[in-house]
Amino acid sequence: MNARPDQGQRTAWQRAVNDINALAATVRMLQQDRATTLARLQEALRDIQERMPALHLLSFLGTDYVIALTDILVSLSLSHGDALAVREVLGRLPHDEAVRAVPAAVWKQLGETDDDDAYRRLAELLRHLGLGTALRELCERALASDDPAVREIAEDFGSWA
Repeated sequence: MNARPDQGQRTAWQRAVNDINALAATVRMLQQDRATTLARLQEALRDIQERMPALHLLSFLGTDYVIALTDILVSLSLSHGDALAVREVLGRLPHDEAVRAVPAAVWKQLGETDDDDAYRRLAELLRHLGLGTALRELCERALASDDPAVREIAEDFGSWA
């Protein structure tokens, strides 16, 4: 079957192509002032209305932006609503960069929030990123907890570490 796209389809396609080209040009402009762009991204990630667009925009910026925002991103990974988008953004990091940046942010986050839900979300993040050594360390830390719900995380994720 050789279906010909109608005018509406062609118009939609051309609009999408134009929008992608405009986004690429905008990203290049944002990259010219890294400090201002990072500050704006920090603000946007803290704003519920701007968070998702900021996470999408991070996909187009260099990994150095993601590295610079790792602490905030790891904190956002605790949110059930943002966890998947954050995993996708951090998942674009080269493995060696993720190994250097993410575990430190995880330990910092656990210093601020160490309940069983935080342990579970962070264990899921580490597993998603393939950071087995950090996941093993998180499980060891969970096993040492007085909280049985936290210790359960180690049982649930221990085989992944």
